[in-house]
Amino acid sequence: AVHEIINQALEKLEEMQVPMPDYALKSAGAAVIQSRTSPSLRTAKAKVFWYSLQVMDYMRSPELILEPDNHPGNCWPFPGSQGHVFIKLSMPVIPRAVTMAHVSGTAFHGESISGAPKDFAVYGSKEEHEEQGTFLGQFTFLATRNPSQTFELKRGPPPSDWKANRQDALLKGALLCVPSQAVHEIINQALEKLEEMQVPMPDYALKSAGAAIILSKTSPSLRTAKAKVFLYSLPVMDYMRSPELILEPDNHSGNCWPFPGSQGHVFIKLSMPVVPRAVTMAHVSGTAFHGESISGAPKDFTVYGFKEEHEEQGTFLGQFTFLAALNPSQTFQLKNKLLGVVNYIRLQVLSNWGHPDYTCLYRFRVHDAGWLPVYEVEPEHMDSIVSFDSSPEKDEEQKMEFLKCIAMIFRATTYDDLSQGLDLFCQGYELAENNKVLLEEEPRDQLPAVVQRIATFAMAEMSFMEEVLEGKDMSHIQACFSSVFMLPSKEEMRGLKPYLYFMTMKAVDSMLVALALNSPASKVNEKMQDIFQMLLTFTTSEGASVRERAVGRMRVLSFLLANYSSLKADPNEDGSDSCAEIEMPILGQLLGHLLLFLSFKEEETSCLALDTLCFLFQFKRQQHCATLPEENAQLQEDWEASITSLTSSPSATHITKLFAEYLQPSERTDMVLVFIEAMSDSSTFDKVAARNMLGMVKRNCDFWLVDVPKITSCIHKALGCINMAPARRSVMSLIVWMADKCPGEVVSTLLTIAPPGDSTALALWEVMFSVPHTLQNVLKELLIQLQDRHYRVLYTHWVDTAILRLAILASSDLQDEEFAPMYLVMRFLRQRRPAVLSLLLRAMMTLSQRGEMARKMKVMLPDLMWVLQYGNKAIKVKALVVFRNVMAQLEREKASPIAVRLAEFLLPFFDDELSQLRKISISLFRDLMKMVVGNDKSKMKITVRRGLLPLFFRTSDQVQSVAKVAREALLGAAELLKWKQLEDLVQAQQKWRTGESLLEQDRSRAEEYLSQSLLYLGDAQASLREAALRFIAIQPLEEDSEPSICSLATQTIVIVCSSWKRPRSRWTLRALCCWR
Repeated sequence: AVHEIINQALEKLEEMQVPMPDYALKSAGAAVIQSRTSPSLRTAKAKVFWYSLQVMDYMRSPELILEPDNHPGNCWPFPGSQGHVFIKLSMPVIPRAVTMAHVSGTAFHGESISGAPKDFAVYGSKEEHEEQGTFLGQFTFLATRNPSQTFELKRGPPPSDWKANRQDALLKGALLCVPSQAVHEIINQALEKLEEMQVPMPDYALKSAGAAIILSKTSPSLRTAKAKVFLYSLPVMDYMRSPELILEPDNHSGNCWPFPGSQGHVFIKLSMPVVPRAVTMAHVSGTAFHGESISGAPKDFTVYGFKEEHEEQGTFLGQFTFLAALNPSQTFQLKNKLLGVVNYIRLQVLSNWGHPDYTCLYRFRVHDAGWLPVYEVEPEHMDSIVSFDSSPEKDEEQKMEFLKCIAMIFRATTYDDLSQGLDLFCQGYELAENNKVLLEEEPRDQLPAVVQRIATFAMAEMSFMEEVLEGKDMSHIQACFSSVFMLPSKEEMRGLKPYLYFMTMKAVDSMLVALALNSPASKVNEKMQDIFQMLLTFTTSEGASVRERAVGRMRVLSFLLANYSSLKADPNEDGSDSCAEIEMPILGQLLGHLLLFLSFKEEETSCLALDTLCFLFQFKRQQHCATLPEENAQLQEDWEASITSLTSSPSATHITKLFAEYLQPSERTDMVLVFIEAMSDSSTFDKVAARNMLGMVKRNCDFWLVDVPKITSCIHKALGCINMAPARRSVMSLIVWMADKCPGEVVSTLLTIAPPGDSTALALWEVMFSVPHTLQNVLKELLIQLQDRHYRVLYTHWVDTAILRLAILASSDLQDEEFAPMYLVMRFLRQRRPAVLSLLLRAMMTLSQRGEMARKMKVMLPDLMWVLQYGNKAIKVKALVVFRNVMAQLEREKASPIAVRLAEFLLPFFDDELSQLRKISISLFRDLMKMVVGNDKSKMKITVRRGLLPLFFRTSDQVQSVAKVAREALLGAAELLKWKQLEDLVQAQQKWRTGESLLEQDRSRAEEYLSQSLLYLGDAQASLREAALRFIAIQPLEEDSEPSICSLATQTIVIVCSSWKRPRSRWTLRALCCWR
């Protein structure tokens, strides 16, 4: 019946087309300007009497047309057929339409229609004393056709037959002579019925049922000079509305109880003693009244219960916030601490929505719990929940009983369709929140997990009612996962009631199924996505049991996807089709994690991951087939063959190839991101498996590396956490490929995301600078983008300047005579910033591999000499590589003087701790000896003689590559010096005879050799210490002409001999070194 009444009301409203707010409503502030309005009709039939004496003719006020009550006869009559009325609107407005209403001809006597207005015109004025208003339209009111008609206003000049003079252009009728009472009645009826449907509860604060206001304990009503009670046109008293209006069902616009200020209270005697469970606050809709209505609505309020009228302190039942703009009628569940019934309720308004002068109350209702249908079926469980909420201390047994009651009432609601009002009950007693708190309070590493099981089961039952967990479901699922997944492993549960664990996991699965399948189709995608994302966070846990449980829940959700890939949409949703496809943007992340799980040592986790992949493959296959025009038997056979292949050969690469056909570009990108992140040191995934997956990606880069900016950002973020050399090489190879194919995207991404001085970004630049073709592409892009101010402010000035100058030199087709002057202006190598130097030298190493560019770089060699003096070890290595490349391309005549000078710089590097620096310096020294010509040979021989002994000792270097180049350099030195015997001994690798030959060739340097060899006695390498001892022992210096040398040689031989008789120790060697 209610639905029928509402439908009829809505049909009438649609027919009348008056769903609009009225700005000519008196209660909203509108008024008639009497001085500019036609006089009212005087008639002898209507008199005003005083003590049975006729005092004056009775005349109706024109303000009747501004009031909603227009029953037959309640109108404003004026004499004749022409008249006018001047109305001050309730607020400034741009009028778009007017409504003329008259009482229906069937509702009054036959003469009624003849007195209705017919033709009328409407003008608009900004000011009251404005002479000529704006013409808004001329219309004809057909009273016999429809008692209420709306006319759209048309701006423009009046028709030619209307006079311009405002006084003569009288209305042919009366504008708004009879307001639209029929429309207001229908609206009020519809709103009341709708309100009753929203609040299907008995009202114990209804005046007609016996409720009343205790005025002595209630705030005073608002007094205002605008409202007066008149006697013989004399104001007698201020007019005040009674607070009992809030106990009446009729609360149309303006029919409220106002009290002064923003705080007040009202004391209500209920119609009968009751245990209150909920209250309803109602206000007029903001669209049905003027703009000030919402500001005068109550905001924060409290409710108290009293058993006796004169009771001083009542029982606090709750504090709430009334969101008037959101919903004109809202019900609040009381937090009931009462032990019995109450007879009185006090409503305390604490604030309003901003009106400084008054607050308006329209209606207030009080309800008990008897209205809940489920209460009739489960009264004990409902009472237990109320009792638990009021209990100050809660033991384990009470918690379990509370959770069981929640599960039972929701199960009864589901089976018997008794859900009406249950969401309000849950909101009032915070059932979902309490359930979550109990889950979070339980210890997560202890058994038995009884509370977790019952709480999860209760949450699963609540999930069947979307309204109960609306907006809270994800936080509750997070609490459930955090509590259940952290329980001890199954191995620890043996003998401790393991069935509790399995029942708990079953309850979790039931909750997931309920949440997924009981949500509207428009929300399924979002919920499934959020749950999967939540589960992914648990798959990275250190605990194997946590990972297994998370993958197991993924299997449940994937099964749902595979079997319910299309869900019926809510037919009431706008724009929804009969079937809504489930989209899973997170699918790429899921596949990436699950593929890596296949290599896990935990067999059960690996099997669960394979099952999940099978379900996801079925889901993707179904989505693909749904896009095809018709079913194909061959497609079905192919799909079955793919499933068989997937289960029979569960390798990650094989499964990836099966999925590849159906993956979107974004999904492929997400998989690559997972593989990159799995390479980090802190990842629990197997690094070899992740490296294998990246190897598969590199074999088909065009297919996988589609979102270059996103992958570049991921590499930049992850690289700092990847320290294993094979893992870094795998990741770096991706950035090199992308920089080669899409240099613009890589360069712009790094310039945008990298903070100033970022070491990871510099490492990526160095890798890109190490490949010749990639370097050329990257430098061109840098030349373009670093000239853009937008990027230059994003990176540091010194990096921008140095790289920009290098890019200019490398990208420009400059001749030798142009290249040198340009560099001498830039001189970008002369700076002390190691990060920049390292990056520049890395680029120069690659550029110098080209002969033409290497020859141009001759101008940079003096600055490279400067770098050898002030750079760190890694920078020196790169500088020496550039030297080697450049010197190799120069003619001997040009290289010879440079080689002599450079050789002197290289000698200290022979004994450096960094093996790479030792190797490159010795190998370059070897090459330099071959470059000298003419007079430079004699200069080079002097330097070579100083380096003979270090080269000899380095032939014993524990790093074989260093020992090899040292032998080659020593051989080259013998050739340069033309020491044939030394040359033969080095080629024969007779190490100790080589040392003797050094002494024999130049005995004058014996003292120098001794001093040099003593330094090697403290070397970190045992092989070099031994070589130094042997060399010292073979020196025949006891017969030296210098007494000090003889003494030194004698003592040295004694120490060496004594050290050979007992095990050598580092202390002895250090003593010998210090003895010098």
